[in-house]
Amino acid sequence: MSRAVPFLLALALYELLAGPAAAQTPPVKKIPYRVIEQWTIPNNGHGRVIVIDPSHRRAADLRALARQLRDETVTERVAVVVIYDDERAARLWRTLGTPDEPRDKRTLAFHDRHQIGSYLRNIYTGENTFQFSLEGFGGPVEIVN
Repeated sequence: MSRAVPFLLALALYELLAGPAAAQTPPVKKIPYRVIEQWTIPNNGHGRVIVIDPSHRRAADLRALARQLRDETVTERVAVVVIYDDERAARLWRTLGTPDEPRDKRTLAFHDRHQIGSYLRNIYTGENTFQFSLEGFGGPVEIVN
């Protein structure tokens, strides 16, 4: 008996038990991103500032990113992710408006236009929220639960 026969039998049994939808489930879309900065949060947590390509500044892609970040942070007790679509804007986040480096209104507007979302996960408070705005910080917000 060929090695392929047991595999095919197992696959047929799986499709029979799981139903036709299981065999046709499309792969989850992965949104590529770059981590600009990462830090540790005590007790198994991480914070990150990430940048996605501006071509992914679409509601469907940001919803896919929400699922992706939830999957990637499932073992973390606390996760904070700030999402940008421009690397220069992302690099402004830490010093934005601090007394050491106050920002002018034009720089603030540039930053806010490109800060398009955030993900917060905290098992202690039950928070598990992804929110985004296609218009940038301050625009209409969609929350993905």
